[in-house]
Amino acid sequence: MKSVCIFAGSSLGRKESYKNIAISLGHELVKNNFSMVYGGGGVGLMNEIANEVLKCGGKVTGVITERLKDVEAGHQNLTKLYVVKTMHERKAKMAELSDAIISLPGGVGTWEEFFEALAWNQLGIHSKPIILLNEDGYYKDLYLFTKKACKEGFIPQSTLDDFHLISNLDEAINCNLVRQWIISISCCSCLAVAYPMNYIGNFDFGFSGNIRLGYFDRFDYSACPACVHRLTASVHRLLFK
Repeated sequence: MKSVCIFAGSSLGRKESYKNIAISLGHELVKNNFSMVYGGGGVGLMNEIANEVLKCGGKVTGVITERLKDVEAGHQNLTKLYVVKTMHERKAKMAELSDAIISLPGGVGTWEEFFEALAWNQLGIHSKPIILLNEDGYYKDLYLFTKKACKEGFIPQSTLDDFHLISNLDEAINCNLVRQWIISISCCSCLAVAYPMNYIGNFDFGFSGNIRLGYFDRFDYSACPACVHRLTASVHRLLFK
């Protein structure tokens, strides 16, 4: 079973639609055979989606720090709960346990989690579909700001291409069902290796090297960061052009 990491607010927000989309997403995750990974809290939108996944018979894994466990009233009925010491450990564990990321509306904590995940894609630390669920246009201005940063030369186009602003719930789920395809490539003096679950074939991505394409399984990061970034950016351009 594939797992989706959910970033979501510890508040419900002022619009009923935010709560409704969280509940609907929880239902769709289980319907499409996804388990859920999230920050482990028992309040706000994160609580609503966790409850819905559990109610529908799905599996929910929480990752929370010792301090936030009290502040956010850690959820008491999860399939599994990891309690870690630091926020860095929390985010790293959520990334380790998940195959894709969807962000519901939220505040600075949600934004920070999303942008760090995006930065990790850019640096080649991982390569995951990252989606902002743009309910009632909540993330529209954030997307425009990111486009401005790209235009001003502070964000590469490949990173902007990783920014999936999606308003339709079915589209968000289908984007994850595509999975993340990865290529393995031998170039320059390093070797970026993917271990695909299903070998697909040879593709020309416009740069030299021995290229293989398959469904993502895991990465060997013996490659230089530039080649890993080039590799992941090419796959994103292929899938989400």
